[in-house]
Amino acid sequence: MPEPENVLTYCTDSFGANLNNDLLAMIREFGEPICFAHTRNTIFTGTRQFYDSSHAEGNLSILEVMKAFKDIEFAGPLRPDHGRIIWGEQGQPGYGLYDSVIGAACRW
Repeated sequence: MPEPENVLTYCTDSFGANLNNDLLAMIREFGEPICFAHTRNTIFTGTRQFYDSSHAEGNLSILEVMKAFKDIEFAGPLRPDHGRIIWGEQGQPGYGLYDSVIGAACRW
């Protein structure tokens, strides 16, 4: 039986880096132990070769991810992960404000 102290941070990018992972099935299977989630989309260019894309474009349907979280009645924190630096923004690579806002909008 799972212990309540054992929880999972669910990252679509980390789990999605392996194309053998069914991310939607994993959300539904893990369920309650998921205590925190973040989403990012990727585009695969070959075996084990990919790059981060916008939250709205990529090999993953963020909408379907959100539906899976709704199915398990996920109530924990969920945020877009690592926005790109776009539109001439100045910032730390991987933490662009504009792209993070777009990612947050894609959750709905």
